[in-house]
Amino acid sequence: MVLGLGYSVAGVTQTLEGALKAISELNFDVALLDINLGGRRTPETADLLLEQGIPFAFVSGYEHVADPQYAHVPMVLKPFSDAQIGAVLTTLVGPGEVQNMIAVGTVSSTPPSL
Repeated sequence: MVLGLGYSVAGVTQTLEGALKAISELNFDVALLDINLGGRRTPETADLLLEQGIPFAFVSGYEHVADPQYAHVPMVLKPFSDAQIGAVLTTLVGPGEVQNMIAVGTVSSTPPSL
């Protein structure tokens, strides 16, 4: 889905450890983040993205993220459309052809296409 919108993918991870490593080691412009990794809430990932100034959006089945520090972070609710993901990515980093992006966690109920 993301590739079809003109963005490239720097990496995908579904664990807290993998996410923290990817944020520290990969060069990317934006992240799509599921607050639940491995079946548990992982605010550490969002905190690290905020600390490093990396724009991101939550992609979640939850209607809101409880922590007020994330109130400004865009939210895309599952299930979502190409247009919804495209709109949030355009808001965060501009239209397609962005060179590096990372997806953290699962971004839909179907196997990720990232």
